[in-house]
Amino acid sequence: MTLMEGLMIFFAVLIGYLAVVAILNKTGTLKKYNISLFGPALMWRTEKGKKFIDRIASKDRFWNAYANTGIVICFITMILMMLLLLIILPLTFVTGETVISSNPHLAIGLPGINPLIPLWYGILGLLVALIVHEFSHGILVRAGKLKVKSLGLLLFILPIGAFCEPDEEELKKTSIKKRMRVFAAGPTSNIVTAFICLGLISLMVFAFVQPAADGVGVYSVVDDLPADEIGLEPG
Repeated sequence: MTLMEGLMIFFAVLIGYLAVVAILNKTGTLKKYNISLFGPALMWRTEKGKKFIDRIASKDRFWNAYANTGIVICFITMILMMLLLLIILPLTFVTGETVISSNPHLAIGLPGINPLIPLWYGILGLLVALIVHEFSHGILVRAGKLKVKSLGLLLFILPIGAFCEPDEEELKKTSIKKRMRVFAAGPTSNIVTAFICLGLISLMVFAFVQPAADGVGVYSVVDDLPADEIGLEPG
């Protein structure tokens, strides 16, 4: 599929989506299911899941310690990301054609548009990241004895966001440490989830790895050194 074909399909889906949203909004169907417009996107609010968050957040000492560790992780990650941006900054001034400039759809990190992100794997990954992220915020809100008003999803053709809505006034009045715990919980849990997935994938891959031969494999041999003189050969 060429870039032009992909854009045509995208705009066709977009026009169809906007038409359906306009009809559902006009007939009152969106309001009936507690869905409101957020620009061109749809925001769905629900109170389902609050009791589940309360049960998990009851281990408040564990979650507070977890979030305290997360604050440190977030600060370290923030510094490393800033250093990375400073390191790659000079590359943005390098002229000449790059992979991104010749394939602009590679710069769009959306499943189905970016060819490196398979559609359904990408959607599944996005949903897992959103759910883990927002539930973590909710758990730390409740572990801090604060109120969760609602949970919900933000949809624009596909799920593009999720939210756990705390009581903003209550959150503003609480201590800085509690607020930092709430804010750090989401990215920390995403990092932990990534390492868990990496570990599971590694275990599955290594279970099927078989040595091609006994002993140590020889990748290359330098001429006139002892390995060459005794007759070792690559492979």
